[in-house]
Amino acid sequence: MDFVELIQKYQEGTTPEQMKAITVIIGKFVATHATEEELHCLYRDIYGVVSEGHFDRHFADEAIKKMWYEDDNGEKHYAPFFTEEEVKEVFDLNKDEISDYTIYDLAVTMNMLRSDNNRFLKKYASGESGKKEMISTMAIEYLQDPDAPHPTNKIWCYING
Repeated sequence: MDFVELIQKYQEGTTPEQMKAITVIIGKFVATHATEEELHCLYRDIYGVVSEGHFDRHFADEAIKKMWYEDDNGEKHYAPFFTEEEVKEVFDLNKDEISDYTIYDLAVTMNMLRSDNNRFLKKYASGESGKKEMISTMAIEYLQDPDAPHPTNKIWCYING
């Protein structure tokens, strides 16, 4: 019997307190046998299940800090590219259109689009305000994708896929 079979076989009839105690036992074991990277992946995967694939501040900040783009001079520019206030403004204006998403999902999406589309933005958007407006529009469109494999948690699946 493997671990999953063990839990499936004996979980029926257990109380929430017993399941919590089992979780503590598993957590202690994993913490002493897993690397930091493995623990991080485990925590992220557990959070992904609990949050149904949506970012919170912690996991959004973690994803955003890994984003960057290189300009024409070879200089790297690191995220975040938008302030919390800028993201909130876009979220508040569009929350009905992206009601399946959190403000942190939007923050990750906007920063991803900024880091992935530098040349496009430089060519087609005028100035920083034009880039912000274009990215805001692109982010809303990106999240409103009904034919995506995961239409209500697209950015979580893309980043953590």
